[in-house]
Amino acid sequence: MERLLLKAFNDAEMFLISAYIHVEDGDYWAFPHFKGKFRATECGGTSSGLSALGMLNIYTSNNEKAMEFNNALQWLIGKQRSNGSWQAAGIYSSEVTARIICDLACIDHSFMTEIERACDFLMSCYSNDGYFNSIVNPHAIPHLYTTYICVSALSRKGRLQNQNKQQIREWIEKSGSNDGLWGLVPNHSYGTISHTIFALEVLKICGVSNKELKKKYKKQIRWLKKQMKDFKVIYDLEEIREEKGSDEYGKCYHTSSTQHNVSALLGSFFLDLGYLRYATYITKIIIHSQCAGGWGPSRDKLTMWACQQNIEFLVRYMNIYNKQTKIQKLYFRFMGLKIGKILWGIAFILFGVACGWIIADNSRLEEAILSLILSFISAILGHFSNDILN
Repeated sequence: MERLLLKAFNDAEMFLISAYIHVEDGDYWAFPHFKGKFRATECGGTSSGLSALGMLNIYTSNNEKAMEFNNALQWLIGKQRSNGSWQAAGIYSSEVTARIICDLACIDHSFMTEIERACDFLMSCYSNDGYFNSIVNPHAIPHLYTTYICVSALSRKGRLQNQNKQQIREWIEKSGSNDGLWGLVPNHSYGTISHTIFALEVLKICGVSNKELKKKYKKQIRWLKKQMKDFKVIYDLEEIREEKGSDEYGKCYHTSSTQHNVSALLGSFFLDLGYLRYATYITKIIIHSQCAGGWGPSRDKLTMWACQQNIEFLVRYMNIYNKQTKIQKLYFRFMGLKIGKILWGIAFILFGVACGWIIADNSRLEEAILSLILSFISAILGHFSNDILN
């Protein structure tokens, strides 16, 4: 597994370096939204690319390359508005600003003034009802992702007060969808993998322990585990619309699109709860889905943000994986989610052997009884395999 991870990291580094572009109109270096596009973007491009490289420096010997990307970092900081926000597609929003705050945490800690200004902007988008808006608009419909990314950014900088956390927790708890999960907006008709993870992660940040989460939200966590059947790399597209006024043609809206890397989200969530076998299974899927060193919704659209989010998960996974014993590593490598089926298969074989001995030769009764006992133990282990080593 270590070799697979290190190869994935090395290939990802080469992908990011090759995606780095020089923008002649302005004479600066930055990252595009996806490789092959020659227009720099702030969030989803430059901040994601720099963040990914910052994490990869842990496992590569090319630390001096960080100096080559200082131009892009300076460009990114220079694009911040006076109110602390950053933009994507011309829209200065809390989602973009929060994402860049999280990305900068992996790059450089010298921009404290800019980060504090960005946190102030996020707090200006906060409602005392316990959620965040995309822009400063008290009448907007709140989106769960907006609250998730803002809470994640602000918690890293210690900007959430206990009162805020209590309000946010209460809002999350009453915002579930009709099927008991969480969806795009409060009380949505159905829930999704990504938004259910957003809600549970926010609850954790707001003080809910892993033990309490597993007990109180057992149904939701069990549902997430069931999504592992025939699981593959998934990217959700979400549009967030904010009303900005009206004219003679009707209401006008800001519309921003966000894509969620469901595979990395789910893998990170399982890591947080200690479900390492599920995280291992997702790790293998992510590594095998790597294309030309990168990741993305399609082979011809390998994006910086997908690369950054997968690397963030893989780095976390490697740190935890390296702490396991050799036996546990073998377990994760060769069995993974299939151990239940394997143990059940062994149980049926032993049971068949025992029955054959009893029918064919009563003198081997002791062996038959031992085989039945081993069959019973194997069946029990197979049944409860979802909890082994978790």
